[in-house]
Amino acid sequence: MTNGRDPIAVLEAAYAWHDDEARWLGGVVDALAPFGLGGGILSYLVRLEGELRISSVATRAAPIDAAFFLGTFERLPRDIRRVMHTPSSAFVSVQTSTSETAELFGSSVADLETRIGYAPPPCWGFRPGDAGRFCWASVFLASPDARPPRQTTSLLANVAPHLASAARLRLAAQAAPSADDEATEAVLDVDGTIRDARGDARARRAREHLAELARQIDRARTRSGRAAAAEALATWTALLDGRWTVVESYERDGRRFLLARKNAPNLRDPGALSPKERAVVALAVQGQPHKLMAYSLGLSRDRVHAHLRSAMRKLRVSSRAELIRAYARVFAGVPYVE
Repeated sequence: MTNGRDPIAVLEAAYAWHDDEARWLGGVVDALAPFGLGGGILSYLVRLEGELRISSVATRAAPIDAAFFLGTFERLPRDIRRVMHTPSSAFVSVQTSTSETAELFGSSVADLETRIGYAPPPCWGFRPGDAGRFCWASVFLASPDARPPRQTTSLLANVAPHLASAARLRLAAQAAPSADDEATEAVLDVDGTIRDARGDARARRAREHLAELARQIDRARTRSGRAAAAEALATWTALLDGRWTVVESYERDGRRFLLARKNAPNLRDPGALSPKERAVVALAVQGQPHKLMAYSLGLSRDRVHAHLRSAMRKLRVSSRAELIRAYARVFAGVPYVE
């Protein structure tokens, strides 16, 4: 942890449960703020199913407030609004994002800015999420000519999958996760002791891996773990085996324990894909490299590659580029044209 930048604190805030979504988002923004670029931070959660809408927004030390931003968002043309919120874990400048959006529509940046109604200020950000379901955009407004240091982009690359995982958990839950929920398949003590397991979590290999992840999470949250932030973050994967996210919970007596929750990324099934194939394709259409996909899903790169190749055969596409062209456009709401 340097200069107050604590990626483990971001994960803790993201996986914490608050009945009030705005309070929850505000806590995550507070943890993200030290990663800023001198101009404040704006973060918002967008629901993509049905009529695209923002469910909550939070700002810190930014020159705009939530009400102003919401008004600007509503004035965006609907097609541009949807494409600009196609999920992506890449940490890029808004100018790069604007250029990519213009290219997708076959127009120039100047024409796109005319449609939007303004030229975006200097800023960087990412928008993890699930294609066709939700997008969690976090934008760091920049001082003139500011660029994020490589250490910052490296840390945030591993934070992004956790933000997507945490938002997916929240959108699926009506209340705080509990040991009795259908989505909970294992209950563990923080030392990795399995207290209960059901479903796929009953398998010996799954129990061993869940126990080890619980211990890794506990180590990551110590002072020494936070001091070696990159290493601690690398061990705390967003998912385990492409299936479970491990989150903290408390019993009535205050005792802390961990829940392994079913939480795989997904997309509307475009073919007879297995759950893991759908999870891999859901990340592939965001352009995630194999290394980040493996980290996001808690799988080896070899297994990610095998699931992706199998899915591509079923979907009858011959390359990852073809897969992205076809399905990224579909989930962005832009018709696919050869």
